[in-house]
Amino acid sequence: MQSSSSSSSSSVSSCLPCLKTSTAEGKQKEVRADSHSNTFLASSSPSDSPSTGVKKNVDAASSCDNCDLQKLAAAAADASCDILKPIDDDKEMLQSETDVSRTPNWRSQRSTSAFMTLLTRRSAIGTKKKKKQMQKKMEQAFVWPWNSHKWATFLAISMFAFLLRMLVALHSYSGAAVPPKYGDYEAQRHWMEITVHTPVKQWYQNTTDNDLRYWGLDYPPLTAYQSFVHGIFLNAVEPAAVALHTSRGYENTSSKLLMRWTVLSSDILVFFPAVLVFVALYYRQHANQEQAWALAMILLQPALMLIDHGHFQYNCISLGLAVGAAAAVIMRQELMACILFSLSLNHKQMSTYYAPAFFAHLLGRCFQCRSPVVGVMRLGVMVLATFAVCWWPFLSSWHSVLQVLSRLAPLERGLYEDYVANFWCSTSLLIKWKQVFSIPMLARLAMGMTIGASLPSMVQQILAPSAQGFLFSMLNSSFAFYLFAFQVHEKSVLLPVLPATLLALNEPQVLQYIVPIAGYSKRYFLYHAKKINFKVNELQFLLLGELIKLLESHGSFSLPFVMKVMV
Repeated sequence: MQSSSSSSSSSVSSCLPCLKTSTAEGKQKEVRADSHSNTFLASSSPSDSPSTGVKKNVDAASSCDNCDLQKLAAAAADASCDILKPIDDDKEMLQSETDVSRTPNWRSQRSTSAFMTLLTRRSAIGTKKKKKQMQKKMEQAFVWPWNSHKWATFLAISMFAFLLRMLVALHSYSGAAVPPKYGDYEAQRHWMEITVHTPVKQWYQNTTDNDLRYWGLDYPPLTAYQSFVHGIFLNAVEPAAVALHTSRGYENTSSKLLMRWTVLSSDILVFFPAVLVFVALYYRQHANQEQAWALAMILLQPALMLIDHGHFQYNCISLGLAVGAAAAVIMRQELMACILFSLSLNHKQMSTYYAPAFFAHLLGRCFQCRSPVVGVMRLGVMVLATFAVCWWPFLSSWHSVLQVLSRLAPLERGLYEDYVANFWCSTSLLIKWKQVFSIPMLARLAMGMTIGASLPSMVQQILAPSAQGFLFSMLNSSFAFYLFAFQVHEKSVLLPVLPATLLALNEPQVLQYIVPIAGYSKRYFLYHAKKINFKVNELQFLLLGELIKLLESHGSFSLPFVMKVMV
């Protein structure tokens, strides 16, 4: 018996090195582990029965206090008989375990052998997992950035859109060096001059320092505040650019560069973040690649770039606030939507094109509440509070309010512009609207037709408000205003184009037609610019066409490939 114990101890000691190295040897070491386990079991005397031999070996292992195998064998003996589940591709092991289980002490024998096999198999499984992880990393490196770098993709698209805006801003603008009014660049610069050097109450009044006939302010107070902030910046860097009375027609290179950066910074601070939030919310159920296309459709829209960075305006602020309000509607943050849309209205009155959609949708949400009256009152108070803050300097007298309102609705300009192809301009070939009807009559007629065209989508949103229905309502109401409203400006085409781009993945065919037409119509501004490089304009249309093709194919090409083609 002692010889049997000593032989079993020597067997155990000889088995330990193999046990320690089994995890690092792989599948080839599994055979060695099985052979050692057989040696361990066969180390008992031949005269003993199998159950006696197993019992002796276990007793011998427990007598060794300093042996690592004692702990392993004890833990394996306490484990259930289901340490290893049956595996289809290892029938031999299952058969051997079944035979051993018939012995009285089958648990110790099966647990020891199973534990050693489990170690080797875990090593093999770990190696396979590492190989799969490396393979995934290699695949992601080749398909970047669609799978695992969503926000890096958004950043790349945003930087590319910013680059295109800089390319447009490098060239001239309509009205440059053309007296007496020098184009919209001079209008923006003059508003900075007036807001910096005159009191707030005189911004919309005709005074000796503020001649309303020379680019008088004709936008709501938030535009005046924006001009004031930018004017302080210009006055600190180059005071001559906004000097009172003496800066008219000031077109120094440095001042134009500063003015261009005010537009670019407004785009980055207002429009870009609003679009990013909207895409992340509205298209959150779509794949990352589709979200990237949606972002590209909105940021790379050429008409906005040509008007703001070529013709020189700040439409990105009012449109960015409107997009932010739409994102708040999607989040079901009605109060925030009221604030943002009210700010958009107070920046440019053109945002009224979206008013029917916001009014109908928010009213429909209020009807879904437990107390609709309370919901309507909360939204109404928020709108009034926002308007009160924006109009506070002009609320001192009723005359000041009327003075501002008269500048916002210049009826004397007429029903339409000669180069805006809306309903009134197109039908004037058959009916001379301006000659047959008076201006007040035309204003009422235009209002009635605009409301009538917006009414179907409004009713739908009041009865069944939804996020997608709200965006379609924005598209419908903005088209209604563009076609039938009074005094439609040439840049008003940006209003229906925005919801069309927001619905790029839902209605790609609408986007395919309206965006190129809107962008091409802005060439009017470029024809009046001196030293303009038309390659920039052609670049935008080429980019837009390629992106629409990619949108239709949903990933047949890669974005880096398109960028390479554009360059």
